[in-house]
Amino acid sequence: LVMSDVNNLATALAGVASLARDDRSPTELDHMLVTLETGCESAARHAARLRHAIPGAAISTECIDVGGHLRDRLHRAVSMGRIHLDHIDVGHGLSAPVSGAFLDLIVEELIHDLESEHGSPCPTISVSVRPDWSTRSSAAVNIEFSSSRRRAARSIAALTDARRPDTPIDPAVLGLATIADRVREIGGSIDARAHDVLTIISIHVPASSGTGSTATATEARALRNPVGFSPRA
Repeated sequence: LVMSDVNNLATALAGVASLARDDRSPTELDHMLVTLETGCESAARHAARLRHAIPGAAISTECIDVGGHLRDRLHRAVSMGRIHLDHIDVGHGLSAPVSGAFLDLIVEELIHDLESEHGSPCPTISVSVRPDWSTRSSAAVNIEFSSSRRRAARSIAALTDARRPDTPIDPAVLGLATIADRVREIGGSIDARAHDVLTIISIHVPASSGTGSTATATEARALRNPVGFSPRA
């Protein structure tokens, strides 16, 4: 998969380098640029999977504002026409000792899983980030993703580690399994449940000391159909 990405990128870059003297039609040039964009996204996703396959890759010595980082990443996905965001409910001051790159991987894999399974690049999702005191022993941050479509059974199994020990990981959900491994490594957990036609993924990660503000900001109903962007075919 990685070599395929590299080859696609090389081909697209070679075409871009010759744009000044290229006599292709605007449609052909647009197709070439879309290929370049898609190849970059795919290569970055595979690189992030490989990076986080290494134990300890998700841990950070500095705590990060989980809600703020996820909000920025989700708005980027909206601007690229990859998702419709029904709403985002973010608790302020909710930080955890995880890396921003790991939070990026969580968002990317949960979105890509819906794209690849259903063949449509624009699922509708809702996200909340809130404090979780359910364990009573220590604070945690609960990241909840709900999607307008049910996730495949193999995706749920990869996230919740429900597969049999002797069953190899399906390459299609390798990124989700990697997330599950790193979450367990830092003492967190992942739950999945179905509600009507929705699938709700809850990711619990240990919080930093002092976490717990419950102030929220509800945003982005207007972002369902952002001006100037449309779902990619």
